[in-house]
Amino acid sequence: FVSAVSIIAGKALMLLPGEQAGEIADFMSPLFGLGAIVGVHLFQRSQAGVYGAVAFVVVFLGLALVTCLDFFGAFIRLELSEELREELLEGSPGLAMAVSALIFLAGVVMFGISLLRSGVYPRPAGWLFMVGFVFVPLVEVVGETVVALGSILAGISVLWLSSVLWSGSSRVRAARTGLPAQREIPPVTSST
Repeated sequence: FVSAVSIIAGKALMLLPGEQAGEIADFMSPLFGLGAIVGVHLFQRSQAGVYGAVAFVVVFLGLALVTCLDFFGAFIRLELSEELREELLEGSPGLAMAVSALIFLAGVVMFGISLLRSGVYPRPAGWLFMVGFVFVPLVEVVGETVVALGSILAGISVLWLSSVLWSGSSRVRAARTGLPAQREIPPVTSST
């Protein structure tokens, strides 16, 4: 849930004037997302199969690389002159950013397909995941506003996936242990 909230808050802040707060919140999104994507995958791993495992590895790697890029954006890039920023993009750091974006894009599509194929999560959540996150590495093509709106959709998908994960994990635990999925609280009776 923290991941989804940071995605939505980060992109919403990016739409406001001033860069620092949005950049920091934007960095927190993929950082928390690493944990979220692990949980989402582990919950579907038996149904997702080998393809799901490969998709998980690619999206995890892409998300880790995006986390590094967002750290740079939040704490380093804003301190550099515009001229130096442009120089960096022309050299090997620019190439590293492009490769990172492509890995993330491939991972998002692959993992989204894995979500759809596994049947564990609602299909609309899988589609929102893909459609929302697919714009993130395409920021230079579609612009910040489209990326922000797409990321808000992606944040909603992560909230949805997380809620299924948490509600479903209690049912799975109940099936494995034979204990009730939720602890029943006896009604309060008055002794008058």
